[in-house]
Amino acid sequence: MIPASSLDMLKKVREQYHEKVNVIPSHALNKDRLDVESTFLYHAGRTGGVAISTAFTAVYNCIASGARSLDKRLGFGRVETTEHGYGDEVHWLFIGTHAPYGFHVDFKPQPFQLLALARDPVTRIKSSYTKQCMRLGFPPDLESFTTFVRETTAHNAMTCQLCGFEPGMRVGQQHLEKALENLFVNFTAYCETSDSYRILDYYFSKFNLPNLIQDIPNRTLPTYDLEIDKLTEEILERNAVDFELFKWVSENPRVPSAKDLGEEISPHCVILYETEKERESAVKWGLFSTDLVMKVLSNEPELAENIEQLFKMCSAISDPSDE
Repeated sequence: MIPASSLDMLKKVREQYHEKVNVIPSHALNKDRLDVESTFLYHAGRTGGVAISTAFTAVYNCIASGARSLDKRLGFGRVETTEHGYGDEVHWLFIGTHAPYGFHVDFKPQPFQLLALARDPVTRIKSSYTKQCMRLGFPPDLESFTTFVRETTAHNAMTCQLCGFEPGMRVGQQHLEKALENLFVNFTAYCETSDSYRILDYYFSKFNLPNLIQDIPNRTLPTYDLEIDKLTEEILERNAVDFELFKWVSENPRVPSAKDLGEEISPHCVILYETEKERESAVKWGLFSTDLVMKVLSNEPELAENIEQLFKMCSAISDPSDE
């Protein structure tokens, strides 16, 4: 049994380091079995969906690799096209995608629980540019950002996606209304990017998945930050539809509340960190006993803000659990 104090410790770590780290305590009431339902995340670029995708992918990978036998081929991860011909034999546990709404109907099993994220379009457009600079190794500057704003197809990408359009297509009020209708009628959960941890909170406990301590991946490094106040008004004008969508989601988030939670958290914990941040996003993960992770954090609490070192310390003490 993992003591309730471990839950308090994880909550404290999340409160202190939430801008750097996703800490997800899983405390399902019944810990004897997994109760997984298939989920499908729609998110436009730079809305934080990669962090959620990586979290689900890492946890399911750990579970699948430790299973003695599987009666079906399981799928989980990011999918952008169906050109690889996945076929009906794949049972998808999780898919994250930038593809337009409607893409989920091409996969099994049906129905999926649909998820979505929305982000302030000003910060999203800025992040699209600064990430591009980071990947190419170019310092950002206001002149090239101005060109980016006037040439990019990233404007109104959230509305485009959620009404079934490809990025860059012209959208207006009727498309916004269709996107909001799709969200309201067809999606189980949606919220703004800053609250995305709430989606993980709900599903990790509902499905009885391991706890998660995650170095949030795919973020732009502070070195590539840029002051863009002079272009805020123009960005909002070019993303007027997306701003209305973001405002609606912010005011009307839908994230179910997990019921029948246990007092103890999962005895297993996945630790995930980013091994490469600048030229690409590459991650590494492992499954450990929660008891071990809590002991390490109790002895060296500073490791809570250095997930790579936390991972390495836990690995040095004990091999990742494959139970």
